Formats: sequence, C-alpha cells, structure tokens
Amino acid sequence: MNKKIVIIAGGRLIPVPLLKAEMQSCDFIIAVNGGLSNASKLEVTPDLVIGDMDSAPAISINIPAKIYPQQKDYTDLELALEHAFTLNPEFITLMGALGDRIDHSLANLFLLNRIPFPVGKILTEEAEIFLLVKSTIFSAQVGSIISLLPLSDNVEEIFMDGVYYPLLGETLSFGQCRGISNIAIEREVKISFTRGKLLVIKYFKTEV
Repeated sequence: MNKKIVIIAGGRLIPVPLLKAEMQSCDFIIAVNGGLSNASKLEVTPDLVIGDMDSAPAISINIPAKIYPQQKDYTDLELALEHAFTLNPEFITLMGALGDRIDHSLANLFLLNRIPFPVGKILTEEAEIFLLVKSTIFSAQVGSIISLLPLSDNVEEIFMDGVYYPLLGETLSFGQCRGISNIAIEREVKISFTRGKLLVIKYFKTEV
C-alpha cells in the first residue's frame, strides 16, 4: 500500500528544503501536467504523470502516463486525486496547487473537501492548508500565524486554544474574516466545534 502520496501540480512552487523533505517520506509521486517541471525543481522523478499534457514538458519514456483529452468534465488535478484514491493511501499532500489562476487556486482549495484533515493537505513554501470537519489538535510553531476560514454557512461553537486570541464557543459564518491572523502561543493548537467545515491556513513564518 502507498501510505503517503504526493501530487505535484503545475502552480507556483519554490523548491525550499521543507518541500524537498516532504518528498523524502512519500511512497508514490503523481505529477499533473506542468507538475512535471515542478517535480524537476524538487529533483524527483514521478511514478506517474496524469493530465491532458497541454502544459507538460516532454515526458520521459520511463515515466508511466495516463493521458486525457483536453475537453473533459474534470480538472487534471481532480483526475490525479481520483487515481490516488485507488491506491488506498493513508495521506495525500498536494503541492503546486496554488498560483496565478484564481479559479484554479480556489478549485484546488475546495478539493480539500475530498481529503479533509487528517487525510490530506495543501503544502506550499510558506504554509500548510487543511480542512477540518471535526475537532482536532495540531502542532504549530510558537509565533506563527494561523487563520480560520469557514467553508460552510456556519461553523458553530468553536473553541480554539493555544493561540493569542482564543475562541470560546463562538460561531464563524461564511464570508466572515474574524478568524484571520491569529497567533500560536503554544506548540499545540486545539480546535473543537460542533458543526461545519473550517479551512485552516497555518504559516511557518512568524511574519507574513
């Protein structure tokens, strides 16, 4: 079983040590279209390439590929995620999922609905992004910024501990910005709530 899968998309990717370290512990790598170029930046060879290849560099004959038509009902990253599910992973990391195309970036953020914490995350050079559908505890660097964004109409009875601005049974509504830019004051942050979906953006730096 491929316990940990990394899917490399074609968005913005800076090959910082953090991302390279993530590759060291994965069992299977899927590159999506232009994600082949990002894989090269990370100095890794994908186990599989998926997509319509409209933005991919030349594919090595040594890399298996699943090629789809350009006219289709799914994005290439969504197709890669569907394939990853067939491998029965324990965890999926998406890289290169954000970039200049706002529509693609938002769609890829919404894909976290398919892999909520602790099943998957989006990883960038500056942040870890994951979706909560239930209460959890996660690690954080003291001083780092943590933002919460509701992805349902309401996220109810939120308690958040381990941060400078704790939440004490409050409700955050979709479109509300009150959960932005909290600060970790402990190495563990605890979030509990009774209903809803909560996007968490945890920065690695203490200033962004």
